[in-house]
Amino acid sequence: MVKSQINYIEEIKDDKSNDTKSKNDSNKRVFVVHGHNNEIKNTVALFIHRLGLEPIILHEQSDNGNTIIEKFLENSNVNFAISLLTPDDICTIRGKTYGRARQNVIFEFGYFMGKLGRKNVVALFEDSEAFEIPSDINGLIYIPYSSREDTWKLKLGKELKRVFKIDLNNIK
Repeated sequence: MVKSQINYIEEIKDDKSNDTKSKNDSNKRVFVVHGHNNEIKNTVALFIHRLGLEPIILHEQSDNGNTIIEKFLENSNVNFAISLLTPDDICTIRGKTYGRARQNVIFEFGYFMGKLGRKNVVALFEDSEAFEIPSDINGLIYIPYSSREDTWKLKLGKELKRVFKIDLNNIK
């Protein structure tokens, strides 16, 4: 009986060390929320990887038999999130046509603001006059993205450096 209790305690200790390990493993994870623009998604994921961090892109993760929301929640254990706001949907407001981010991108952006706090979530938006930035979430960290310029990398790198131990000299 004593031996079985000792074994039980050892199992609990192993479980706790595995829990701690998974939390420590996730400390370099950055969730990348994206729409249909694969170029910006891949560019940002490579940038994150070069800084020694782990980009989490939902469709690249195993389903494990989960629904999409279960999969999302299972993979949302991160310390930082980047929402890529790209003009994937077209809308017309007062006769003017704009591109806007997909609804799931805005939803996930809001989810991470609630979970991580607004200082640990950044919106990287495609720099265009024809793009509508969501007005209900003004005052947050928005960084303009351009494939022609790399200024977004330094701005995003500085935000990531607040949370992670990274070397900004690795920005390429």
